[in-house]
Amino acid sequence: MKKSTPVQLNPVKERLIFLSPTVQGGLEREANTNDFEIKASLGTGAFGKVFKVAHKKTKLIYAIKQISKKQIKAQKMVPQIKNEIKIMYSVHHENIIKLYNHFEEDDYIYLIIEYAPGGQLWYKLNQVGRFDEETVKTYMRDIIAAVEYLHNREPAIIHRDIKPENLLIDANGRIKLADFGWSFFLKINIL
Repeated sequence: MKKSTPVQLNPVKERLIFLSPTVQGGLEREANTNDFEIKASLGTGAFGKVFKVAHKKTKLIYAIKQISKKQIKAQKMVPQIKNEIKIMYSVHHENIIKLYNHFEEDDYIYLIIEYAPGGQLWYKLNQVGRFDEETVKTYMRDIIAAVEYLHNREPAIIHRDIKPENLLIDANGRIKLADFGWSFFLKINIL
């Protein structure tokens, strides 16, 4: 019988969330910040920053969302972050940003997500001032497709924070719904 090799984990003083599915399954070691080269800062949010990164081995480009453990603990948001990660792993749709993996280090939790080179819809709208009708139709079709997918799941997922800052534009000019921090699985009790 072949012995399985234990998966290498980051030496974290206090682990706040669960291990990623690939690490739990023994498929790979836990990723860490040394695996990536920062290419650019993409923005700052309430609990951290987002960076454009390149994986050093594969050269693939991702966005990494860096979440401050100190801040989420102080605001009692750990269950919410866990929920966000569970939801993101469970969704697979062309108009929803993909979560590839996540890892934890002493001060931060990192989400390795799909990179959307078009940035936030908010920034694009500010640049152009107003979208033409065809662009609006395309964007609305993408948003509605994402929401329909979420609401038709079992249990349904409710996003609760759809706004231009959470709508990203991919390389093909299509909308990707992002930031599931306020989302939840809708559980309906029927008597």
